[in-house]
Parts: sequence; C-alpha cells; structure tokens
Amino acid sequence: MPLHRCALPLNKNLCPSLPPSERATLREKFLFLKALILPAALIFTCLGAILTGITTPTEGAAVGALGAVIFNIVCRRFSWQIFKDCSIATIKLSAMVAWMVACANSFGSIFAGIGGNRMIMDLALQMPGGKWGALFASMAFIFFLGMFLETAGLIMLAAPIVTPIIVRLGFDPLWWGIIFMTLLQCAYISPPFGLSLFYLKGITPEDISLLKIYRSGLPFLALQVIGLILMVLFPILGVWAAKML
Repeated sequence: MPLHRCALPLNKNLCPSLPPSERATLREKFLFLKALILPAALIFTCLGAILTGITTPTEGAAVGALGAVIFNIVCRRFSWQIFKDCSIATIKLSAMVAWMVACANSFGSIFAGIGGNRMIMDLALQMPGGKWGALFASMAFIFFLGMFLETAGLIMLAAPIVTPIIVRLGFDPLWWGIIFMTLLQCAYISPPFGLSLFYLKGITPEDISLLKIYRSGLPFLALQVIGLILMVLFPILGVWAAKML
C-alpha cells in the first residue's frame, strides 16, 4: 500500500493560522527585535569574554553582573533598592554554595584519609557483570552522590575513586569524561539538593513550593538519563564531535 494512503488526513481547522490582517507586519517584527538587542549584547559580552580567553569564568560572571547593571540603567529600571536586594540575594546564594563546597571537601578528605577510596576500588573490581557491572555501579554511585553534594565536591570525591577504575577496565577516557559530565548535569537538577532547583526557587514567586519545582524538574532529569543510556549503548554519540576536532 502506498505511504500516502496510510497517512492520517490533516485537519487544518484544528490549528488555523492567523488571518493576514492580524499578523505582524515586517516593520513591527523589526521593532520587536529592538527588545532583544541589549539581552543579546549582554550574553555575547559575558560568554565572549570567557570564550576568547580575556576573562576566566569567575571574571566573566563579574562582567555579566556589570553588564546587567548597565542594561538596567539604559532601560531606566535601575534603583538602589533593586541593587541592594540583588546584592543580598547573591550573597545568600553564594554563602549557601560555599558551605556546600566546604562540607563536600571535608567529607572527601576524611573519606580518602580513612582508606575509603581503596575500599571502593576493590569492591568495584570484584563486582559481578565484569567491566559493565563496574561501569553501571560507578554511574549509580555518582548519580546518588549528586543528589546530595555540590558538583565541585562531587568531582573531588568521585573522580579520584571512579575514573582510575573505568580507565583500568578499558573504557575510553574521553567517553567516560563525557558520561561523568552528563552525570554532573543530572546532579544539578536531581532532588533533594540539586543546585539549579534552589536557584529556581530563589527567583520564583512565594506561592510556588519547592515540591512543585522538584516535580517540574523530573522530566528534564529523565531526558538526561535517556541521554546517558544512549551514550552507553552507542558510545560514538558521546565522542563524535570531540574526535572531529
């Protein structure tokens, strides 16, 4: 049977287009683009300073903050009260992240000092399933830690433990690095301590609870997990871009 006979009929009335009289004109479209000039300039200035090597990522954040202030001044929205509120919110958020990093570093140092790294390595090498069992156990270990630790602390804790095992088992270090970074991205949105979830809570209205933010982040977390599964099943998906350079 031809393909066109199997296709379902299209009903354009279900999603009609706007009549020509209600559509934006070319002049109106260009006028609307004016609202994007300053935000686009801010993005290109911040990221451009980092990508060109002019600034470090930390200094690039400072450039972005200065650009945001200039943006508000140009738009005539700047006020000292807004500046004060933003500064206090930034200090609170930075203090929270700093405490999480400090605690993660302390935990990692104590864990390594009592021989935890060697114990984990020995257990992973003796797991059933061979190298694939060790791989999935390592991924589950990092994913679990990502639910509770900040990414910097997670890197310092998990990378020295897991990476030597994975490399020793014969996996591509580049491929594992991409898997590791994807797991770190999962850590940003995995409850209960995903940092992105707390960032989002800090800018949302008071009536939106943290539980709602947790639920809204689950579909994105599921997409990350699907991406991990695909990269494990088809390793070329993770490394083809890097190997083209």
